[in-house]
Order: sequence, then C-alpha cells, then structure tokens
Amino acid sequence: MGIDKLKGEWVLDHSENFDNFLKATGMGFAKRILAKRLGGSLTIIPIENGNVRVIAVNGPVTRDNEIVLGKEFEGEGADGTKAKGKITEEGDKMIGRFRTEAGKDYEIVREIEDKFLVQKDIISMESLLFTGDVPNLFPTM
Repeated sequence: MGIDKLKGEWVLDHSENFDNFLKATGMGFAKRILAKRLGGSLTIIPIENGNVRVIAVNGPVTRDNEIVLGKEFEGEGADGTKAKGKITEEGDKMIGRFRTEAGKDYEIVREIEDKFLVQKDIISMESLLFTGDVPNLFPTM
C-alpha cells in the first residue's frame, strides 16, 4: 500500500511558490503573510480498512481527520476556508481533490521523493516540501 510509505511525522523544511499558490486560492495579503510564517507539520497514520488519519499542524491550528479513502468529506484549512473533496490512493501517492466554497478546484498530491515527503498543491503547480526519513521520522501509533 502506498500510504504505508507515507506514514510518519513530517516537519516543513521549505516551500516553493507558496505565495503564488495562496493567491490562486483567493487568500488575502494579510492571511498569506501569516500562513507563510507559521511553518507546520504533517502526521500520516494508516488505520484499519486501508483508511488514513492525517494530522496537520499550522501554528496554533491543528486539524485531525480520520479519512475514508475515496469517500467525500468536508474539511477546513488553517485559514478557515472550507472545501469538499476526497482523498484516494493512486500507486505510491495519496491524492486529495477538493473544491472550495468559492468554487475553486485544487489537488494535493503527496509522495516520497529522495527521502522527502513532497506535497504538491496544484492550482498552478506549487509545492511544499516536508522532511523526514523514509518510511517515517517518528514511530506512529
């Protein structure tokens, strides 16, 4: 299972073109400045029936979701933006496809590249890079 390769706790190392991605989502200037300074971490924990628990921490905001792969759910970003979508496993990738309340579609692709968990937030091919040893930095539950 590809998600097993992604399991672990990952800490943000650096990002590329993040401001452009945030602009494309419609985020205002003040929120973009704050979002870029928060940093973050991501924990991926495979759970029963091939589903996954994803814990994202951005500054003071923690989002903890148990996700049924392939089933639509509603989520909320660190800035309060709501979106509906679903996460699937495609090969060694975990892919989320979402639509915001404002009607913007985006995709999050997570995969391992050179011992890094690379997260590509696709509206205009922007990337966030999470670091850690493969398969995981810290033991999971």
